[in-house]
Amino acid sequence: MATIAARRKDGSPLRRQETRAGLLFILPWLIALLVFTAYPVLATFYLSFTDYNILQPPSWIGLENYQTIVAEDPAFWKAARNSAVYAFVSVPF
Repeated sequence: MATIAARRKDGSPLRRQETRAGLLFILPWLIALLVFTAYPVLATFYLSFTDYNILQPPSWIGLENYQTIVAEDPAFWKAARNSAVYAFVSVPF
């Protein structure tokens, strides 16, 4: 019965150097993605649960902002309807 030699998983030094160089080249893009995309999305999500203006620190109010939008703002329902109509009309085409 023949045995098959196991391959080394760490690769050659040149391969590791190329991998490290590739990671260094992608690092600025990854940092920019986090700074300009992920952080604003997370900050917006957090601030949507607070009562916030620029002059005072945010105070936690939970789902009150969402309750106000759904229950008291007629523009929300008009915008939701318009978005749904646009999606149903434009997606098939």
